[in-house]
Amino acid sequence: MSENKGSLMKRLFWGILLAALLHVNPALSQSLVSEYKSYSSLTGELKKLAAQFPDIIHLQSLGQTVQKRDLWLTTLGADAATQKPALFIAGGLEGPDVASSDVCLRFLKNMALQYGRVDSITELLRRVDFYVAPRVNPDASEQLWRPLKYDRFLNARSLDLDHDGAVDEDGYDDMNGDGLISLMRVSNPSGQWMADPLDSQLVRKADPAQHQVGVYKIMPEGRDNDGDGRWNEDEAGGVDVNRNFSYRYKFFQSGAGDYPVSEVESRAVADFLFEHENIVVVFSFSTASNLLTPWESRKSEQNRVIDAVLPQDAPYFKFVAEQYKNIFGDAGSEASPPPPGDLCEWAYYHYGRWSFNAPVWTPPEIQCKDSTKTAPEKDVLAGQRKLLHWLQHEHVENAVVAWQKIDHPDFPDATVEVGGFAPGVKYNPPADSIDAVGKRYMRFFQQLADDVPTLDVQVTVDARDKGLYGITAAVKNSGYLPTNSRLGAQSQWVKKVKTELVASEQVAIISGTRFYFSDQINGGSAVELTWLVAGKEGQTVTIKTASPGAGFAEKTVALK
Repeated sequence: MSENKGSLMKRLFWGILLAALLHVNPALSQSLVSEYKSYSSLTGELKKLAAQFPDIIHLQSLGQTVQKRDLWLTTLGADAATQKPALFIAGGLEGPDVASSDVCLRFLKNMALQYGRVDSITELLRRVDFYVAPRVNPDASEQLWRPLKYDRFLNARSLDLDHDGAVDEDGYDDMNGDGLISLMRVSNPSGQWMADPLDSQLVRKADPAQHQVGVYKIMPEGRDNDGDGRWNEDEAGGVDVNRNFSYRYKFFQSGAGDYPVSEVESRAVADFLFEHENIVVVFSFSTASNLLTPWESRKSEQNRVIDAVLPQDAPYFKFVAEQYKNIFGDAGSEASPPPPGDLCEWAYYHYGRWSFNAPVWTPPEIQCKDSTKTAPEKDVLAGQRKLLHWLQHEHVENAVVAWQKIDHPDFPDATVEVGGFAPGVKYNPPADSIDAVGKRYMRFFQQLADDVPTLDVQVTVDARDKGLYGITAAVKNSGYLPTNSRLGAQSQWVKKVKTELVASEQVAIISGTRFYFSDQINGGSAVELTWLVAGKEGQTVTIKTASPGAGFAEKTVALK
């Protein structure tokens, strides 16, 4: 396997690296995704919702992909003419994750059905908007409904991934005729891989320190179609959308694109976010997760780009992570590290908003029946082992491909076997459990919306001598999250809380300014602003306070 495939090939590799208990037939992958929604089915459901609930659901396209699929964005909220604090939810960023689109769809439908019937939902949608993009990378996701099925992360823009002057010329090949792309293990004396001692269905790198010897080379299923001595190094498509944002972007890395935000999909998301200053929280479904493993603060190197959560922001990330675990339970596994250029980190470090991510699903922890088998404390196969045990415990059919010997024209003198996860298995729960997953995410999104900053203002008047009056306004954030993250306030990009005194020309401001700007108001805290004005008793002044991400409040008082 070519080294320049980098982390992209590793993600495909680890996604399908598992031997199995059951042999797979050509219909296997279709059975796994058949109850999820393809692009056309998802589009139909979204249009149906928008037509059924026109007062609170608005559907728009942010653009079209290379294969002419619309990038749908759904706005959920009451009083559309009023700009309110908003949450942005991104599903389907990673192609094999199609379940997150179903979760998004269920959230929209259930919220719409309860609006006007459940007081708490009705009040929430009058106070907060939700912007939901259920499938950001539809061209990649659609691979699970094509004749040749595999876990595809790349969009449909053809790129010369191996820099040989041709595009899409060495992709995956179905070597065992089951319609799926899994793994090949090729016997080789110089191979670095071996069967796992605890779970023989798994393979791992041999550890010489443990006197282990590798016997396999491992690569995705396919042939060396262009005869360059490398396998599958130029698959169809070109860019992983969730590695195409500008924070920690890696130039010249296969799958990252020509430059940051080079793709229709990533540009559409970034443009929408920048055009909507009222977005206060961004949530993205991802195999990485700062809710399972909260970001921690540490001191960045002096005079360098900020590369860690600021100390003032860290407690809020931890608190929201606890809220998530209270709903979902302790997932019991560490999340994958965020890839360079992912949406979640970009939304915090470059967009300046509160940003969270999590996988749509992780398998529950299952205790292995054989108590004599104990995994090492630092188990590189922990995620695969956990999934394997769960699949075995639940007797999930059609989930994995048993190692099967094949004749491979590129390796006539070697033993070659094909096996691994069926496409989509690692990223999506069984369809009969998606309803329970969707209900948990609905609770979490509601909780997250309850956390957003909310402005309130209380005003007092103090009569002084000779027609002078002191005005004191306490501008309070009654939400949990601060009106801006500290990083957002420090960036000078996120708008501050603006408080204004409005009065007729007969009321003169003697001291204080007509406008005050507050960088950040913490949840449950208030800032006190004062004016001295000259006017006649009975005249009125109005204090207005507003922030795109914290809403609007005003109070009118009489001078007396």
